[in-house]
Amino acid sequence: MTTVNRFTAARKKLTRWFKRVIKDNLLLVLRYVGYPLVLGVNAWLRRRKLFVLYRLHGSAIGDTVVMTGVVRCIAEDLGCRVIVYVKQNDDIFLHNPHVLFCRSYEKMNRLEKTLIKSGLDILHGSHIAKYHPQMRDLEGYLLSHREHSIVTNSRHIPGLQYRTLRTEIAFDDEERERLGRALALPPSYAVIKPTGKTSVTTKKEWGLENFQTLIDAFPDVVWVQPGAPDEPLLDGVIDLRGKTTLRELFYLIANARFTLAIEGLYNHIAGAFEPPSFVVYSGFSYREMTSYPNTVAIIQNQLPNCAPCFLDGLKDCPVPGKPCMGELTPAFAIDSIRRTLAQPAAR
Repeated sequence: MTTVNRFTAARKKLTRWFKRVIKDNLLLVLRYVGYPLVLGVNAWLRRRKLFVLYRLHGSAIGDTVVMTGVVRCIAEDLGCRVIVYVKQNDDIFLHNPHVLFCRSYEKMNRLEKTLIKSGLDILHGSHIAKYHPQMRDLEGYLLSHREHSIVTNSRHIPGLQYRTLRTEIAFDDEERERLGRALALPPSYAVIKPTGKTSVTTKKEWGLENFQTLIDAFPDVVWVQPGAPDEPLLDGVIDLRGKTTLRELFYLIANARFTLAIEGLYNHIAGAFEPPSFVVYSGFSYREMTSYPNTVAIIQNQLPNCAPCFLDGLKDCPVPGKPCMGELTPAFAIDSIRRTLAQPAAR
């Protein structure tokens, strides 16, 4: 290792130590010393029916979409309009009727980042809260609480009753018209997403060949496949891989006859709308964590004892044959889809 590399490594180590030991403890001291200010600011927000919700770590789009469900609960249960700070993808909250203001952390200058993050960490209270408090024993908590991720990520906020557990994505008339022209979609279609972020984990994957069997079983359905440009392409679909913005993806799912995907982002998006969202579940987590009123779970009836595993740290399933999906056949999924679509509300 060169002298320059040693210096860089030492500097990064010192920076991490400073943030973990000095900065966090300093913020804690400032919070207790200025606690009357904390109470005052939160009381001021409460009187004006305002709430500040922030998430300045993590860039997973699905988590930020779930955050819109927390915003909905704050509006419904506390009667507040919400000021939102997120790390990125602030366009998720565009036109949201409950959001007064939304600002992305990545769009801030260095001074603004320091002031916002430190200020919110000091002033958090009844009407300033962090989304997802990063509980130390989160896995143990999830194993003992079969609750929705909206609840898990906001259970520290007092007064929430969770009357509505669904996400929220909104459009105005101008955007709806513009997106409709840009996508030029057929009158009736279904969205299909056969893969997830396989660079992170493959434990939720069902297999491309199984999704292809489902497509072949519904020849009357026009299938549209969005996603990343390097994802495998199914046969007989309209290829929109790498061709949609995030807002266009929202519009695509909002106007689909139904959505078919593995558990993850697409179901969180579909949870904001009415059409059925068919979700192929593995044994990675409880389906209650990501089930919305329009979610139709395609899941093996008898899951193995190792489910749910919550194995975030492992890319591949350590059990040979991935038994949580071993008996989940395309025929079972086809029957679930046909029965749901036969119902009048799903046509």
